[in-house]
Amino acid sequence: MLRRKSRATERASIFDTGSSAFLLVAAVALGGVGIVEHSTLHIVFSALGVFLAIRQLRYWLKGPATKMDWWYTHMGNMLGACIGTVTAFLVVNVPRFGLQRYALYFWMGPGILGGIAIIFWTRFYRWRFEGRSRRPAKEAETPPVA
Repeated sequence: MLRRKSRATERASIFDTGSSAFLLVAAVALGGVGIVEHSTLHIVFSALGVFLAIRQLRYWLKGPATKMDWWYTHMGNMLGACIGTVTAFLVVNVPRFGLQRYALYFWMGPGILGGIAIIFWTRFYRWRFEGRSRRPAKEAETPPVA
């Protein structure tokens, strides 16, 4: 991502598009395994993989929409890696604390909370980099105090 931040054309390398396409194929295959094995976990992660692959392919094939698109994509991917790390840590350690009953929350919680954090983070930095004339949703027009 950082090597590609200065690209001005819509063309990406075969490695960039190929790795995203491979993720899409692998995610669809995982979904097939999830359906055959009746595994909700496989199906959920398959859907996540398809979503991420399509997002990456759109970025690589369409080209940057703004000067800072590389920043939003890079930080979203970095935060996504953090979500994966926290999820793995929690899932591995849940049985040690006798919390198996709540395992689904530990599987899904970091992704949900982290996904929301990524949305707010991206909105904030879009506002910051693309001009302060637009206000973030939090500071939207509020009526004056009388």
